[in-house]
Amino acid sequence: LDGTVGTATQIGLLLEARRLAERASRWLLRNRAQPMDIAATIDFFRPGAQELARLIPDLVTHDRRQALERTVAGYVDGGVPEEVARAVSTLPDLIAALDIATVARSTGRPVRGVAEVYFALDEYLKLDWLRGRILDLPRDDRWQALARAALREDLHAVHSAITATVVQ
Repeated sequence: LDGTVGTATQIGLLLEARRLAERASRWLLRNRAQPMDIAATIDFFRPGAQELARLIPDLVTHDRRQALERTVAGYVDGGVPEEVARAVSTLPDLIAALDIATVARSTGRPVRGVAEVYFALDEYLKLDWLRGRILDLPRDDRWQALARAALREDLHAVHSAITATVVQ
């Protein structure tokens, strides 16, 4: 997008991808056997992640869907192709693919069914509100940032466990 999209917009797009990469890396290091077989891990998660990326706009809450559309519109207004804008706007929710694919595999259920339960529980339990409170916590130093990240990861682990129980 060099030369067609402003620098600030490009940086915003890259930061979204970086945030997902960092969160996914931490999740994989904590939840997968080490040393990790990278090729096998990619093969395990790719189908579920690809399917979830297409499903996210239909599975998130009405408020989240509106926020996604505003994000897409902002990127498109900044010159980003709509397909790229839509893909990047779903990245914050795509971290769920790791939990959803794992639950789908362990329960023998399809990714779509597990994703529907996962996002329905998110809405029913108001986990978006709780995630917001976690994100509001200060992160002025390394310890605060680590504590905040640990709370967010614990919330995802509990969400995944509840999803698995409901699906079973």
